[in-house]
Amino acid sequence: MRHFHFASCAKKVIAIALLLIICISTVTYAAIDIDKIYNEIMSNDRYITNLHQAGETINMSNAEVDTIIKKYITYIMEESESDVASGTMNSVNYKDEIKAKCFNKTSTSHLDSLLNIAYPNWLIAFATGNPPPDMKPMYDTLKVEVPAQLGFGPTPTPSVAPTPTKTPVDTGTGGGSNGGTTTPIVTPVLPPVNAKIFNDLQGVEWAENAINTLAEAGVISKNDEMKFEPLNNVKREEFVKLIVSGFNLKNQNATSDFTDVDKDSWFYPYVSSMAMLNLVKGFNNSFGSGQDITRQDIAVLLYRVMQYVGIDATPSEPVLFNDDSQISDYAKSSVYIMRQIGIIKGTPENMFEPTSFATRAEAAQMIYNTYKIYIAKK
Repeated sequence: MRHFHFASCAKKVIAIALLLIICISTVTYAAIDIDKIYNEIMSNDRYITNLHQAGETINMSNAEVDTIIKKYITYIMEESESDVASGTMNSVNYKDEIKAKCFNKTSTSHLDSLLNIAYPNWLIAFATGNPPPDMKPMYDTLKVEVPAQLGFGPTPTPSVAPTPTKTPVDTGTGGGSNGGTTTPIVTPVLPPVNAKIFNDLQGVEWAENAINTLAEAGVISKNDEMKFEPLNNVKREEFVKLIVSGFNLKNQNATSDFTDVDKDSWFYPYVSSMAMLNLVKGFNNSFGSGQDITRQDIAVLLYRVMQYVGIDATPSEPVLFNDDSQISDYAKSSVYIMRQIGIIKGTPENMFEPTSFATRAEAAQMIYNTYKIYIAKK
């Protein structure tokens, strides 16, 4: 009888074990269906045609473009599934985690180049939830299918038409002694397809997408002459305006007492807004208006803004530039953190040239890079 009882228990244990194995196998191999997401995205002919055409401009075959898309989806799904298994992604944070993963992977893959060619303002469009119509099916598929396959949801089906973007109204309630806070976010006006904004960007094609995106977002001012003058040095007040406009930090009631920032000057509200947030400090009661801004000062200002808008960049052991000894002590940590996260780069000779002046094209690219990271982590 005891033997029979033991055998019965053993059979029960084996049966339970088999059921567990079947359940685990089902979860592991049936939880995600990468091909389903891939096929849904590839079924959007207009979107895929645009990416194929973009690929042709950089000597990439259609098959290579398709492979990039498949690798992108595979990464998102496998990394998300891994995060669910480890508890990093859960029912509370899955939307933010998936969104960050999608942006991060796009920005560090060949898909970024393709999208920048096919849809120059895709990043900010996605960030505001208003993707171009051709991209809407892909946007909806990722938004609905990824969490659904991971076991989260139900996720509401997005509306068919994108909601028109509204430009934020300056309430004058920025930070500083006037009280209140500002919300750092760019809300752009989506551009017409292939709109030509400036006609003098020859030679700085590497920055063209950044310049046009910031122009359409109202960060860079347009003009009737269609001139941007990308190779001119950027002035300190011009760079501050780019930062304030790009991250919506303008406080119309802000004040400052720099001796070289006249209250009637066009840049007074921008410099004052930064000063009241303690993001610019000047020297000897002077801001340095009219002066070209150095590369190391750009790194310092961008790092302060990153901290203010909540971008966490934990310093690691820096990879030094060959001209490290020329970087001022007050700027070193900012320079290396900005290098670490890909905002700034050195020359092919691994020189940073900290006291050299930045061009307008370089400034636009660095602010655009910072904003991409902000969106990815938002």
